[in-house]
Amino acid sequence: MLLDRRADRFVIVTSDSDFVGLCRKLQERGASVHVFGEAKTPAALRHACDRFHESAPPAPPEAAPAPAAAVAAVKRRPRFVVEAVRLLALSSPDGRVDLGALGNHLRAAHAGFSHAAYGHKNLRTMLEAYDLLRMHQTEGGHCRVGLASEGLPQPAILRAV
Repeated sequence: MLLDRRADRFVIVTSDSDFVGLCRKLQERGASVHVFGEAKTPAALRHACDRFHESAPPAPPEAAPAPAAAVAAVKRRPRFVVEAVRLLALSSPDGRVDLGALGNHLRAAHAGFSHAAYGHKNLRTMLEAYDLLRMHQTEGGHCRVGLASEGLPQPAILRAV
């Protein structure tokens, strides 16, 4: 399908590291590869694809859905998100990062990163939960995020002076 250009994106549902070679071959030929696998999926497969999606095992049929209060309690804010904003903001003239660029960086640096895995509806709501980060919306409607503290990091233009 890839060779005759009928498809350029592939989804593989497996937790088997035997598919690492296939992922790499598809990417070498320009395809995008997404893998859906369980928590037990080896790191080699998680890193071999463009994006890894961790699937949860199905809930037992008799289990009732968790109440909304319990879902809110599991929201987590990993420190590496703040560090990623700090790192990317250093190369930005205004000390802010586009949400898309931040999401791409987080997925590349932390295989299988997903806002949902930390209990958040989307990346924006996850970032809004951080006291150390501030969201900014541009006139064009794009969202950018920066550090809340005024001193860190200084925009690139001020560091150069």
